[in-house]
Amino acid sequence: MYLDAEAYQLPHLLALQAYARGLSLHHLPYQQPTYGQHAGGLLGRGMELQDIRAYQHGDDSRLVDWKVSARTGHLHTRVLAPERELSVRLWVDLSPSHLFAQAGNKVGMNVLTAALLAWTIRQQQDKLHVYLHQPQELQVLLHQASQVHFIHQLEALSQAAHQLTQVEAVDTQAWLRHLKYFAQQSRQGDVLVIISDFHACQQEESWTWLRLLSQSAWVVLVHVRDPLDAHAPQVEQVTQGKSYYKMTASLQHQWRHYFHQQGERLKALTQHPHCHYLALDTDADPWWQPLYAWLGPSRIN
Repeated sequence: MYLDAEAYQLPHLLALQAYARGLSLHHLPYQQPTYGQHAGGLLGRGMELQDIRAYQHGDDSRLVDWKVSARTGHLHTRVLAPERELSVRLWVDLSPSHLFAQAGNKVGMNVLTAALLAWTIRQQQDKLHVYLHQPQELQVLLHQASQVHFIHQLEALSQAAHQLTQVEAVDTQAWLRHLKYFAQQSRQGDVLVIISDFHACQQEESWTWLRLLSQSAWVVLVHVRDPLDAHAPQVEQVTQGKSYYKMTASLQHQWRHYFHQQGERLKALTQHPHCHYLALDTDADPWWQPLYAWLGPSRIN
């Protein structure tokens, strides 16, 4: 999975199905809690021990607990909790700030991460809702079970990424507006994955919504980072929209402090047990290793 010009192409995203084999969201901590008054859709027998009871005719002999049976003198069966069908809402940030990178392609990283997660979710037969954030619109692709619709979701992801052509000032109002809609659409027990460099998360209200989300759903913050986020470019001046700023030592210090604070605020959200933080760096080799460590054992040579 390389961050090159081919990363956005639909055939490349379709090929990621092979990379998703063996990966899973179901072994992560958010599978265990019970949400609300019922457990939602059930997929079949899981791996978590729910109870041990007396053996009944027709029980699977593989589930007999021989230690308890020997101790009591009567056959006992282990009862495993059924797996819960997850509902995953995947937010993919395609703000122009993702074109601002030195070591790699943050847009490509967002797209590949989203596509790999999409394949992982599909192979688990879970529900996938995709939200593509662009300054001019929020494209929403709600779950449908068909293969055709799933490919349409990947195709929309590819097309949206291709529409990013130049670095522009971030639209913090659009980011906040789309985040509020995303939050309002989420339901208790949903798994919310937000893939972003979080450059547009500048308004305090945006941070408030992120905190609220982490209290009502399982939230995974995938922070896409580049060396330019932490170290200002060595140039005489920088532009933001129509404004020009001389790159002084003071501005370089402010630059480093701002992005350091952004990262710390994201990590602080993980103090809530339902929130997880995952950093992906464009200069890491390989960049996707933290993602594989999170989803399961790496299968890439």
